[in-house]
Amino acid sequence: MYDEFFQYLLSERNFSDNSIKRYEHVLESFNQFLGEHNIEAESVSCEDIKSYLLDFYERRYEKSTIHNCISVLKSYFHFLITRGVITHNPTIGLTYPKLNKKLPDLFYMDEFYSMVQANDNTDLGIRNKLIIVLLYSSGIRVSELVSLQISDINHDKELIKVIGKGNKERIVPINEYCCELIHEYKLTARNNLIKNLDNPNVLFVNNRGKGLTERGIRDILNRVVQRASLNIKIKPHTFRHSFATHLLDNGMDIRVIQELLGHSSLSTTQIYTQVSKEKLKRTYGKSSLRR
Repeated sequence: MYDEFFQYLLSERNFSDNSIKRYEHVLESFNQFLGEHNIEAESVSCEDIKSYLLDFYERRYEKSTIHNCISVLKSYFHFLITRGVITHNPTIGLTYPKLNKKLPDLFYMDEFYSMVQANDNTDLGIRNKLIIVLLYSSGIRVSELVSLQISDINHDKELIKVIGKGNKERIVPINEYCCELIHEYKLTARNNLIKNLDNPNVLFVNNRGKGLTERGIRDILNRVVQRASLNIKIKPHTFRHSFATHLLDNGMDIRVIQELLGHSSLSTTQIYTQVSKEKLKRTYGKSSLRR
């Protein structure tokens, strides 16, 4: 049933390749445990799963790793229940370890401008500048970025259509500067880069004319940070965190930010209120030292 489960995650849950690989890793480990203890997959009990997880606790694995394992197993056995493969869900009663909340990483505006200015006027430079500006000005996920189609861009209304987690569609505003960069990229760089695309409507392409991947975006950002001589680590999600935090700092209502990010729960968005508080403390502390 593993193949069917992964296909379900891909087609119905709209999981990224990296997320599916993470699920595969956990289920391979769990399947190995079942084989070593001669436990049939259809007869797994809650105690069996606890025994599997006990090794993680004893070896002092990160709580986030254990939390991830439980989440994967809960999703998998729920899938088996819905497909009628099993009648009892062995993950009922499993509790997650309490995680220490880690505040998301951010960048400052001068670092953002440095990343923008680090790109030249070559085809790849024009594309990379657009990627940086679009990620920050919209707050979309990297998986949503690589899935963007030309038809998703509404230049007149300065909006983009995004397909997020769970195949949910949302409309996200973009600023005038971002619209100008998209227009320039489509007329010049993209036309030069595009070749025999399987999907001629995809917005972002690599130097071989194929659609960009999430890994490709990460590599691009790493190179841009290096060219900008910044001593920071930037991930695609850093743009999303910075987008939300900067909006909150400038007085935007948190429920509006929730809609822009596509969060189904407000509690997910509320982490940014904590980020702003920490930022305020650091700013106050620095100003106090100067007195």
